[in-house]
Amino acid sequence: MQTVPKSLLALFFVFGLAMSWAEGVTSEQFDSYLLQAEAGDADAQALVGSSLVWASDWGLGIEENISKGIRWLTEAANQGQLDAQISLASIFDQGKKVDRDRKEALKWAHKAAENGDDQLQYQVGLLLAAGDEGIEQDKDAALFWLHQSALQGNAEARTLINRLYASGWKPPSSIEQPERWLHEAAGVGNLDAAFSLAMIYFRGDVFQKDHVKSRDLLLSAARSGHARSQANLALFYFDGELFPQDFVMAYKWANIASVSDDLSIAGAAKQLRDRVESRMSVDQVAEAQSKVRDFMNQ
Repeated sequence: MQTVPKSLLALFFVFGLAMSWAEGVTSEQFDSYLLQAEAGDADAQALVGSSLVWASDWGLGIEENISKGIRWLTEAANQGQLDAQISLASIFDQGKKVDRDRKEALKWAHKAAENGDDQLQYQVGLLLAAGDEGIEQDKDAALFWLHQSALQGNAEARTLINRLYASGWKPPSSIEQPERWLHEAAGVGNLDAAFSLAMIYFRGDVFQKDHVKSRDLLLSAARSGHARSQANLALFYFDGELFPQDFVMAYKWANIASVSDDLSIAGAAKQLRDRVESRMSVDQVAEAQSKVRDFMNQ
């Protein structure tokens, strides 16, 4: 089973939103809120519930009662009260006040995400993408929530969507224009996004194969100084798979990529350049070196 890239795992499900909104409630205020809660006021139920759960942590001067607190939070959350939903998600995720239950945490986080908060939608997407600690990985649902968050302008969601597609995740049919965020990022000069989109269009494993778009994106990124694009462009010219075979152009782009600050790219590019050169005439090498100088002097 394919998993989320390891570099993302540290980001999953950090609900630092929890419960500070009810700190500072005095015992007198609590009695007033309790009356409102008993009358069905969802906001008061949420505040009473959080106060009972975290009374000792906040020094509220009331007796902590976790089970009653969770009952009040649940009453509020079932009425759609967002703070209560977030609080329940955090309580069950942290496992400090109750036994940790990631499925219960996900249930309440999911309900909070349905309330339209882009950060919660992003976090739900992260958890579903990770599929860790008893939560089954669900790629379609993860991408759905990430797209919902991205549609509201969440930059982290857009970046993660791009990384997931670049790693081979396929968009569910329910998502319209799934490639929009890669196109948007590439269009504002994000060369990593342009390279990722170029390779996706080349492979045809995520979106429909389109070698014209792939060539255009790869050339544009390479000309803008993207070393990975330059190295891949060299390889494509060498093997003739995406471009007509051209040893002069392969040498040019391999030589340019060989001075990259990324040592892994530079090393691979040098090896490819030497391999290409072994199959070139003296005149071809001279022509290629002239093209390298022209590019470097731009």
